[in-house]
Amino acid sequence: MPSLSLPDGPRGRLRRFLPSNRPGLWSIGVLGLFGLAAYTLIATAPQPEATLTDLPSLTVEAYTVARQDVSPSATFTGRLQPRRSATLRFEVSGQLLQREVEPGMTVSAGDTLLILDDRDFKDRERTAEAELRLEESGIERDRVQLEQATRHRELQREEVARHMRLGERSLLSKSSLNAAEQKLTELESRVAELTHSVDTGGQRLALKKAKFDQARRDLARTRLTAPFDGKVNTVLAEVGDRITGDQTIVTLVDVSELDFYVEVDGTTANALELNQKITVKTGDREHPGVLVALQTDPDPRTFTHALRIRIPGNRAAPGQLAVARLPLPVLRNALVVPVEALRVDAAGQAVFRIDGQSLQRIGITPGPRVGVWQVVESELKEGDRIVARDAAAMDVRRSVRVRAP
Repeated sequence: MPSLSLPDGPRGRLRRFLPSNRPGLWSIGVLGLFGLAAYTLIATAPQPEATLTDLPSLTVEAYTVARQDVSPSATFTGRLQPRRSATLRFEVSGQLLQREVEPGMTVSAGDTLLILDDRDFKDRERTAEAELRLEESGIERDRVQLEQATRHRELQREEVARHMRLGERSLLSKSSLNAAEQKLTELESRVAELTHSVDTGGQRLALKKAKFDQARRDLARTRLTAPFDGKVNTVLAEVGDRITGDQTIVTLVDVSELDFYVEVDGTTANALELNQKITVKTGDREHPGVLVALQTDPDPRTFTHALRIRIPGNRAAPGQLAVARLPLPVLRNALVVPVEALRVDAAGQAVFRIDGQSLQRIGITPGPRVGVWQVVESELKEGDRIVARDAAAMDVRRSVRVRAP
């Protein structure tokens, strides 16, 4: 059968031009054409014109900058300590015989806390006392003998003088005179010996008495007593332990009053004086206190001054955390602004000055804070008006309206 042939018209030419064996490429080309047309339409579309609108004005509260005398203060935190504390130890060594107290017990000054075995100490005291009494008796005996020897010497002197007178008349032999003179020499030696014994008796008696007093004190030291009214904090020995003189045995504290201890800088120390009344706060409680100690010369390592504020101990406890607000020197005629007027950001601290309906950001150098007031150094002048609060929300691009008082 004979084949049919299409006429060589436009369709024939298109069919010859298109790659009939690659339909995927044909689809991609068509999609690209549509995409290019869409981009052209979007790029050439007219843009909407921007409409400028004014930002609404801010309503602010104003504060008129003024100068005034302010009394700044510094806050310090520390812990309360007992008014007095004592680390007690025996001054002699021995075996612990009795333990009269336990931690937490209240004692009075002079109360016995611990007792050592005192038998050896009693023997030493009795021995020293006996030696003292013997020495006293010996001194008295020598005094009596000195008086007798002195009288005998005087009599013997008269006897020698008589022998010498008789010898001149040859009534007595030479041997009798020599015997009388020898006896006088012996008596004079005896008198000198007794005189020395009596004269040095006071020193010997003092030595014996010192030995006796020491033995008596050592006996008393076998009892450890409380040096003041207080509470027993620790007891570090048991009955039967061998105690030495360098061993801490008992710690005693006086908590009738408590001390707030802290170290402050020189500026704060120079503003304080002894017996000044200062309030100390523990939690929600306030305690009236008195400055009882203030170090004048600072610590050479820290350049700080130690101080102690004493408060009653009936409403606080040792070791409790406490806070004290210490006064600083009064600042005369200082420029102050409300604390709420400050804005703190990356550029520093500033306030906003009101200039008609506009705002100006004024950088400040802060001084001490006193309650709701902040001492400042800046370009502000007395009488300037600034935004009194909500400074963080201020914008210099917006107009302001001052709220009526």
